Amino acid sequence: MKLGRFAGCRKAALFAVVLLLLALCSGAVWADKGVNSNPLAAQDVRVLADVSPVVNISGARYQTGGIALRNLAMGAITISGIPAGSTMKGAALYWAFTSLDQPVAGVHNKIQIRRLRPLPMGGNITVTGTLVGSGADPCWYGGSILIYRANVTSVVTGAGEYLVTLMPGATGSTAGEDPWAGGALLPFAEGASLVAIYRNDTEAMGNVLLYDAGLAGATFSGSLSYNLLSPVTGTAVRWDMAGEDGQIGGSVAAHPGTAFETGFLNATQVYGPGSTIGDSFWNGADGNPLPQLHDTHGIAISEPIGPATPIAVTHNANNDCLTPAFNVLLVIPSS
Repeated sequence: MKLGRFAGCRKAALFAVVLLLLALCSGAVWADKGVNSNPLAAQDVRVLADVSPVVNISGARYQTGGIALRNLAMGAITISGIPAGSTMKGAALYWAFTSLDQPVAGVHNKIQIRRLRPLPMGGNITVTGTLVGSGADPCWYGGSILIYRANVTSVVTGAGEYLVTLMPGATGSTAGEDPWAGGALLPFAEGASLVAIYRNDTEAMGNVLLYDAGLAGATFSGSLSYNLLSPVTGTAVRWDMAGEDGQIGGSVAAHPGTAFETGFLNATQVYGPGSTIGDSFWNGADGNPLPQLHDTHGIAISEPIGPATPIAVTHNANNDCLTPAFNVLLVIPSS
């Protein structure tokens, strides 16, 4: 009888351990599919070191665009706002994977891109990216988030539509499932964004400053703050950002407060409730209505900047789990 009772207790203990391990592996202990479920972790306050631009192109302007890629093999990024007759000066493509423990060389650091329009359609080009940042998975199934950047200047010819295609085997599924429904097939693709830099004789030109190193991969669910440094003295008149893993709630069901993130440049609120636009910059808009989970946003600003005058950026996540990919500024130099 004693042996039987001991065996029963041992089975119960093993069952409890199995349940705990399953919970830990699923991420259910601390996260709920992109939204932090730990009220203590929600108070995390991340302050990064000053962030310097990795690109500084003078006599230029830029436009951005993005596409969500969760459970998809490909997607098209639209770039608009570049006047006809403009000359391209550079283009950068960013993409990200999450819930990925170790990237596979030749799979995750590569991506294909081709111009769909204007016609004639361009050829499909495979580019190799540089890992510009990594960090904690934004509350899905653990592992890391990895953010890559590649030079695609030879492909981006101006305003138009550009198809990006993941390499075979880069993501767990390309069947287009709702990210919040059914099982998880790891790893996950997040999305891709383009920064297209150009010049012309019809618009006011400035310095395009692109930031990623020291910023990309800084996952947070409370607040994230950093200073954008500039070698140019003048006025920043536009700010764009891209990041992962914005959402409105669970699938197309909005949850109260989930997309209530707020953002500030110095003392000026630029997005979220209470701002002029009144909307979050982390609402998964690059993939609305589904799959969401990737954002590229931009807004006109007017902030002084210079070597001794950085722009202080603050993002408040409101319990969402978020990861920045890049920031970009257009600075009109002082005369």
